[in-house]
Amino acid sequence: MGNVLKRDASVFKRSVNTPDYPAQDWIHNPNVPDGVPLKHLKIDGDAVTEMTASEKQDADDAIDAARDLANQAAANKLQVDPSTALKAIIKLGVTNGHWTLHEATAAIVAEMGGA
Repeated sequence: MGNVLKRDASVFKRSVNTPDYPAQDWIHNPNVPDGVPLKHLKIDGDAVTEMTASEKQDADDAIDAARDLANQAAANKLQVDPSTALKAIIKLGVTNGHWTLHEATAAIVAEMGGA
């Protein structure tokens, strides 16, 4: 029995039967720094080290960007009538004091080419 770390640092398992985890995909009995999240580990061969502060920031930024893209993709799958969405945006803006109903209406009319 031993511990294994997936080579992309996405999974760490304790007390497993290491032969069940191929060495090309898993590091057997890695020396993983204590208290470091998997997302902040750097792997070079079978060596596992903690990322520098700059590397951690880059990793976190990439994760945030991926999450934002996933949220955008999910939002784009929602089928909403444009007039319903527009009404919700106007209501939100007016309710939060960003503009008056008259200002919102005037801006929409102007954008649509009206007077």
